[in-house]
Amino acid sequence: MHPSNLVAILARLLALKVLMDGIAVLFSLLGRSKAHSWAAATFVLVGLYFLCAGALWSCALWLGRVLTKGCDPKLDTGALTLIDLYSVAFVCVGLYYAVDSFGFTLTWLHFALTQSSSDAGLSPKQKENFYSLFQCSSSLFIGLILVLRARRLSARLLKYDNQGA
Repeated sequence: MHPSNLVAILARLLALKVLMDGIAVLFSLLGRSKAHSWAAATFVLVGLYFLCAGALWSCALWLGRVLTKGCDPKLDTGALTLIDLYSVAFVCVGLYYAVDSFGFTLTWLHFALTQSSSDAGLSPKQKENFYSLFQCSSSLFIGLILVLRARRLSARLLKYDNQGA
């Protein structure tokens, strides 16, 4: 295995992190958009997150080749294949986000259920807090998808990379 493949895996892990951070910023902006008139202009920040994540994801193989230029052409990884390394990477990132957001999701879900059971209407602050629930639950959901579909995502990614090469 060439070292550029490992750099590409790490670059794609970073792209996933930037994408998840962008989703978190999006939900926090959605929660505050009614309270602040300037929130519409700050959606440019979310676009930059998504643009950077997409650029890093699509340039990962090129970045790996550039950064490892002049390195040994072969790296002994034993019986591990590239699909195994991508699967481990997806599982690690997915577990990180699922475990990190699990407690917050349960807390916000409890809050949402107790608030929705009351007869009083929700205040603007309480409505804003529901976006925090969606922020946490989206991280949990995406993390679980990455964990449960790691092998399938890895196979699709390698198929896509092989078609482009």
